[in-house]
Amino acid sequence: MELTAFIVMYRYRDTVKKGRRYRWMMLLPLMLCLLQLGDLCFNGAVIYRYSTYQMETASDYRRKSLETGEAAQKIRSFADADMYRSESLSPRSENDSFRCGYHGITDYNSVTPVATREYLTALGYPDNGMFTRYDQENTETADAVLGIKYLIDGSRVHVSSYALPIAMGTVNDPWTMWRVSDMWEQIFASDNLPDDVRVNPYEMTRRRLRTMIDKSYSDDLFTRVEILNQNYNDGFRKRCRFKVEQSGNLYFWLDELSAKEEQDLSLYLNGKLVGTYGNESNTRLMNLGKYQKGDILSLKLISNEHKNIKGIIDLRSESTEELQKMHDMITPFFCSNVIMKGDRLSFDLCHESRAMVTSVPYDPAWKICVNGIPEIPQKLPHGMIGINVGNSEPGPLHVEMQYQPAGLFAGIIVSVLTGCMVVILGLLQGYLTRRKQRAE
Repeated sequence: MELTAFIVMYRYRDTVKKGRRYRWMMLLPLMLCLLQLGDLCFNGAVIYRYSTYQMETASDYRRKSLETGEAAQKIRSFADADMYRSESLSPRSENDSFRCGYHGITDYNSVTPVATREYLTALGYPDNGMFTRYDQENTETADAVLGIKYLIDGSRVHVSSYALPIAMGTVNDPWTMWRVSDMWEQIFASDNLPDDVRVNPYEMTRRRLRTMIDKSYSDDLFTRVEILNQNYNDGFRKRCRFKVEQSGNLYFWLDELSAKEEQDLSLYLNGKLVGTYGNESNTRLMNLGKYQKGDILSLKLISNEHKNIKGIIDLRSESTEELQKMHDMITPFFCSNVIMKGDRLSFDLCHESRAMVTSVPYDPAWKICVNGIPEIPQKLPHGMIGINVGNSEPGPLHVEMQYQPAGLFAGIIVSVLTGCMVVILGLLQGYLTRRKQRAE
């Protein structure tokens, strides 16, 4: 706009000089600048108005950071801190675990994809396109299989009694138990989930937990509600009335939601708005609260864009009693004497174990020794590290893991040689300079 005004002024500069009535054109660029400045200020005020609910004062930020650091220090003082993970219920940033020094699952990398992103998304955690963050609305089973035992709430620490440690032994073959269908093999055959496949988080967490349990055991971890009636007449509205079949937390999931078509939905329970749901950066489970067996509820799902709702409503209740029972069955195979220092991790396993399963993301850079004998880390179908220890000698199993990225030693050697060359060249240059001074 300013450029156009300057062109007009230059074109009629002679006219401006001759007549007073045209001299107002000299103020045209200034008027346009003021107009644009006012527009920017107005837009800034509107943006500030709608984003203030996400903002906090500097003093609040410092206070919450200090509280998180205090809670993290408290967790590090626990004897089993290296065996489990921790998460903050109100993190200041995606990398709070790095900044405050606790073992979390949420991390952010703007350069390369995060190895566990697909796995966490399959468990039902929300994904924003670059990283998957912890969400307290997820099932307690998902927290358990990820080993999240400590939840940071301000300066307080909540402790879960269901969490599985970072490594466990098992009498089963985890590779065989996971290869249950062609779909699961397709999903976890590569590092990326197919764009048109959505994994049901109820089944994902249940299968993950059952890799360490006797195959003959029949669990009632997630129980579907009984649908009394439903109405799908309107394409952009879905209604259903249902009865809770198991006491505990009730969760909502829209199964078979199209991954290629965006959905912006509003969810109502008994006429009250629970929240929004969709597959654009927000594909996740929703915790609808705790209900008792026999409760009758009504649910309504509305498309905010008046589009046809794709997907099937999947409502299930989680039994924490069943989760505790399964946890107790696995307890004898928990790792012990865990020591984590820098890039090294060591622990002991039960001598009856045939295999070791971990919640550590697979990477070929991990070097693993069992009782001092090198073992090749195996990639489990869900992307974590597993080791076959069935061939080891009878007795206690001591496992040592060390992370050695490819080219680490080559890089160290090159750096040392380069440093030596710099020192030698510096000494040589000093010697030649002194020799030249003596000759003169």
